[in-house]
Formats: sequence, C-alpha cells, structure tokens
Amino acid sequence: MTIGRFFVKYPEYLNRLVFYAPLLTVIGDCEITESFYQITWESLVEDFQLDNSGKIDVETVDPAFVKLWCSYGRRYNKACSPNACRLDYFVSQSRKLIDLEAIPVPTLIICGDKDPYMDYRQVYAATDHLPEGSAVEVIPGGSHIVMYEKPFYHEFQNRIVRFLERQRQFICSIVFQCINKSLERGKQTAVWRRSGKPSRCFILNYTLSRH
Repeated sequence: MTIGRFFVKYPEYLNRLVFYAPLLTVIGDCEITESFYQITWESLVEDFQLDNSGKIDVETVDPAFVKLWCSYGRRYNKACSPNACRLDYFVSQSRKLIDLEAIPVPTLIICGDKDPYMDYRQVYAATDHLPEGSAVEVIPGGSHIVMYEKPFYHEFQNRIVRFLERQRQFICSIVFQCINKSLERGKQTAVWRRSGKPSRCFILNYTLSRH
C-alpha cells in the first residue's frame, strides 16, 4: 500500500511496478482503542500454511525459515506492535487503499490463491483499472508468503521475471521504432562517444535488461 501511494504521487520515479499480495480493500469502520497489540505465537505464524493437525506444514516451508521469521518478529517488535500502521485498514469500505487508475505504468499483481488477506474479486478485476500491459498472476497453492514456500518460490520468481522481460522488450521496441522514424526524417538520434561507449539507445537497452 505504501509503495502504491508513493508512486501515485511521484510517477516520475516509476517505469514498471510489481505488487506482491496487495491489500486493495479496507476492513471497514472499526474503532482502535489500544496503541499496541500483543504479539503471540499465533500472530507470528498466521501467514504460514497449516497441515491437517493444525501445525505448520513443513512440506511448504522450511522449519528453519519459520524459526528465523519468528525470531525476527520478536527481535524487532518485542512483545507488542504499534496499531498506528493499521489505521488505514479500519475505515469506510468506500475508500480505496490504492488508486489503481492513478498508476501510469504497466503493473503486475502477483499472489497465491490461498492468501487469506486477498479479495480475489478485486485482484482479478484490477487489470480493468490499470494501464495496458498490466497483468494478474495468481499462483495455485500459494499463501501470503508464496515467495518463501518451497513448492512455489521458483514459480513466483519466474512469473515476475517474465513480466519484466515482456515490458523490457515492449519498451525497447518502442524506442527503436522511434529511432527508425527519426532516421527516416534524417535526424541524428544516437550520439556515439569517442570513448567507444555505446549510443544512448543501447545504454537504455542495457539498463532495462538489468532491471
């Protein structure tokens, strides 16, 4: 949510965007009376998938990672966590957490299909409000931490890479089309440096391929 709002306000810093499991809807009006909420074992592990016995499913996530996750939660938050960060979620449901229509660039929304925080109706409809070239990727079997789950993290990475690669090719295609049109008009569009470094158009290609 924070990233989305930042780029809506400062679009000049953005050429592509990937939203991982974004919360697109609010929870609803609810008065928060406590400054902090208590951190329990249940709250630390609620993002992990459970097996039939109610224990963390070690087939989907490595036990060592669970231990690391929980130790970090305790280390930084101690016994409680501030409720201020949750104020945005407890407001009228007519309010948008992220104004998708204000995002000016192709955007990928990616999540698992077992994420309890997702409103999948809004997830699948998101491309109706995003620029051309945007996409929604829902990974079957993945939870809220799909990028850490053993059966799914490779797929998570690959889908993001494919999206970014498609966008890189699309942008490069537009760049070279513009170059060709300029050349047809007899204009010089790429300046070769005496040092032997590539022209600006190839520098752009190189930059896109790295990001």
